[in-house]
Amino acid sequence: FDKGPLTLSTVVLMTAADRAVTASPKALTGVLPMAPTPKREFPSGTQLLVYAEAYLNLGREPRTVELKVELRDARQRTLLGINDRRTRNDKGTEAFSVAMPPLDVQAGSYSLHVEATSGATVVSRDIPIRVR
Repeated sequence: FDKGPLTLSTVVLMTAADRAVTASPKALTGVLPMAPTPKREFPSGTQLLVYAEAYLNLGREPRTVELKVELRDARQRTLLGINDRRTRNDKGTEAFSVAMPPLDVQAGSYSLHVEATSGATVVSRDIPIRVR
């Protein structure tokens, strides 16, 4: 990973519908509440659980890390979103597991925008998904 002041891991998606999947990487065993899904197409009404780690690489002073997850349409308008905020007293990893509101949107192409912020530093990932 980059050694900038803040970096963001790969984003893991999970759904209750995919709990039956039993193959999960050993590194995630005990970390995730259910198995990750490789799917990127979901029925309308599906609730996604999003897991990501923010890596703070500087200092020992208290710093706030905020994770924002948004469902965006093709025009980049935010349709659904959720935030989580944590304060750390040292550098290290902050793990976030957030439940999105159900995907109660029309069928089509969307993106999940996952953004971590600490101070003036912002890092993000965009995951394309389809709702049917």
